[in-house]
Amino acid sequence: MPWNKGNSYGTIAESYAEFTVRNYRLATVVFHGYGAGASIKDNTHQKRGKNLHPVISFTEETEFSGKKQAFLSRDINKAAMITLISAALIKKGCRVIQSPGDADVDIVQATVERSRHCTTTLVGEDTDLLTLLLHYSSTDNENTYFRSDANKQSKERRVYNINLLKETLGNDVCTKLLFVHAYTGCDSTLRIFGIVSEVTEIGSCHDSLC
Repeated sequence: MPWNKGNSYGTIAESYAEFTVRNYRLATVVFHGYGAGASIKDNTHQKRGKNLHPVISFTEETEFSGKKQAFLSRDINKAAMITLISAALIKKGCRVIQSPGDADVDIVQATVERSRHCTTTLVGEDTDLLTLLLHYSSTDNENTYFRSDANKQSKERRVYNINLLKETLGNDVCTKLLFVHAYTGCDSTLRIFGIVSEVTEIGSCHDSLC
């Protein structure tokens, strides 16, 4: 989402809410937590913030100036902006979940909960989400899908049918996926050298299930 200089922070927050409703209707939106204590992604956040920019004090009426990436490089700025966006989303009728730290498990649990009642699609870009979905989802629930919107210009968006994929892999495999994923490298563990390429080849055989 572009941040135009001269727009208020409230206007920017409203644009995120409008984008969400326009593309995903009354969605459930789960935010990562920032500044709420230690997180397994602290190391990543520190790397992103090598060139620290100032903390910005602002309200809905404050006009945005500067650069978007500089503003978002500070977790405290990001947390304050999430508060504004959350309020705008709730006004539109969306459900908002604010995780205390890393949100991956909360995202998946919200998806599984919703899929008990209706067909549900999780939109995300993280392999961890796919692994967690296969572990936590139930084939007794309504159809659950996982898709990426990273490349909106592409006509071929990869969509995973989680129910079908879980039935094909079997519960025994899916219950062991968290260990395998952690062993080959995830947010909280380093991968074992030389293993990832082999796992990637195994994963490629499931493309027909998309």
